Amino acid sequence: MIAEKTGYPTDMLELDLDMEADLGIDTVKQAELFAAIREHYDIPRKENLSLKDYPTIRHCIKFVMDEKGAAAAPAVSRMGAAPAVGRTPETISQPEPPASEETPKEAYGLKPMAYG
Repeated sequence: MIAEKTGYPTDMLELDLDMEADLGIDTVKQAELFAAIREHYDIPRKENLSLKDYPTIRHCIKFVMDEKGAAAAPAVSRMGAAPAVGRTPETISQPEPPASEETPKEAYGLKPMAYG
């Protein structure tokens, strides 16, 4: 859902990247995304909810799991595919072996960042 809303390829979306600082997703897009997540999982709107409390994909997953309980875990996908049986929120960030050859980031016109 996040890849669909943001246009980022799923292989670029890591659970702990900050949506604004790392991915450049502004607060308007974050609000739209959060509304779509709430609608998809039938989570009622809370007046005291602040987007700054959910800066990463991992935080959004935790929000859904907290609101819907453990039953939502299979529906909370790792960028489109349900987590493997036995996976927990703690291990969901560990990548699973790809089912097929993944498209390299260079195919999307992305280049490795140079630091220094």
